[in-house]
Amino acid sequence: MEKLRVAVAGVGTIARAYLDVIASGETDLEVVAVVECDNARIPADLPVPVFRDVHSLVDARVELEVQGLLVCTPPIGHVPISTAALDAGLSVLCEKPLALNRPGLHMMFDTARKADRLVMMAATYRYAEDIQRTKELIDAGDLGDVVLFRNAFTASVDMRDRWNSRPETSGGGVVIDLGTHSVDIARYLLGPIRHIAATETRRIQPIAVEDTAQLLFRTDSGATGTIDLSWSLGNGSQWYVTVDGTKASVRLGWDSAEINRGLGWERFGDGFNKREAYVRQLNDFADAVRYDKTPIISNLDAMASVAVIDAAYRSMQTGCWARVVDEQP
Repeated sequence: MEKLRVAVAGVGTIARAYLDVIASGETDLEVVAVVECDNARIPADLPVPVFRDVHSLVDARVELEVQGLLVCTPPIGHVPISTAALDAGLSVLCEKPLALNRPGLHMMFDTARKADRLVMMAATYRYAEDIQRTKELIDAGDLGDVVLFRNAFTASVDMRDRWNSRPETSGGGVVIDLGTHSVDIARYLLGPIRHIAATETRRIQPIAVEDTAQLLFRTDSGATGTIDLSWSLGNGSQWYVTVDGTKASVRLGWDSAEINRGLGWERFGDGFNKREAYVRQLNDFADAVRYDKTPIISNLDAMASVAVIDAAYRSMQTGCWARVVDEQP
């Protein structure tokens, strides 16, 4: 079977990671073009043609035989770039958040339906083996009734010159950036999030968006979760997710995954392998496009992540709990 022929929009950190993984031959994709408007950012050794915008790529799609587009631009570009590609008959894998708001998300879904093409949100942690194994343990009842969830994505990074800290480009700060991963992991493991309370701590970096925040949520199943997010504080812990149930607890770390059934911690995983997760995600997209297989990430998952983050920002503004508004994609 020939590989899925794709273009990549953007040449930032994630785009370069995708280009590297695909070039290694570990995926079922082949990059045939790149879209980037800033000549200064384009690597000199790119072996494929570069287009200044998605419309130029669309004009050349027949000649290139391109079938899909990987959208790795800042969030402000996700909707216009993705809808232009979908409307031209390309399937799209778009980095999180799929859109900055629900109207934009609906526009993407509507365009995909009319074009009969796939639009899929990239959510790398869903493809981590330890997280998938934890989901299996929960579903099998090994943890009993899940009561508590804890997640921390914290590190000290200077964000002053990054697009992530410009609200007109990113849509917000650390909550929409790292928090989108957090709420997707929580929803995947525990089910729908119904209520959320969010608060911004004292701002540490001189930027226009929140750099540190805490989230508290409740799920339909009755589980409660806490999420710590920061670009300015690193807690030094190797564990980024902990799940406590009535029978057992699981903790997921960067270098290992462990379960405690009451007799001490036992290792069951080797930690978060980002490259491996990228390979699995890209192959899931390729299989969905080529074989019409249902991808791991659904439109409902993408909608829910936007809805939960939207509720988190409403909570930050009001100082009260916010209900997550469900909408069908």
